[in-house]
Amino acid sequence: MSTLFPTQEIGSLAKPPWLLKAYRSDIGDKELKEVERWGNLLGVESLDQLLELLGRDDLKDRKKELRDWASIIGIKFFESAGLDIIYDGEVRRVEMYEYPIRRIHGFKFHGLVRSFDNKYYRKAACVDEVGFKHAYHLDEFKFIKSRAKK
Repeated sequence: MSTLFPTQEIGSLAKPPWLLKAYRSDIGDKELKEVERWGNLLGVESLDQLLELLGRDDLKDRKKELRDWASIIGIKFFESAGLDIIYDGEVRRVEMYEYPIRRIHGFKFHGLVRSFDNKYYRKAACVDEVGFKHAYHLDEFKFIKSRAKK
């Protein structure tokens, strides 16, 4: 059955506090309880694996696993909202501008710029012919496709 007006979210989800704290190996009971609460609400499969991961001492070395779990939770969040087009909320991206520019030839970074939410990101200028270094969205797409129902 096709939908006349397919629904989707436009923009990015905020990085979950547990993910940011895990990057710094600073995750505590409060964050673990929040992960467990949201995981149960959203029906995240194998939630015990995520909770076990978050209890490890080597979280700084496990950023890819952490981002994958945050992606799964984002997918489940959008599925539970009943959206027709699902993605993960761009959880792997540092920032919407810097992320793609780092993966494209022809740009040179020249310092920091302050964004609306008081965070700083690197700004770049085009200095040469532009071209993809690699299809950087492909791995994200494959991951999401393998885990999303839609």
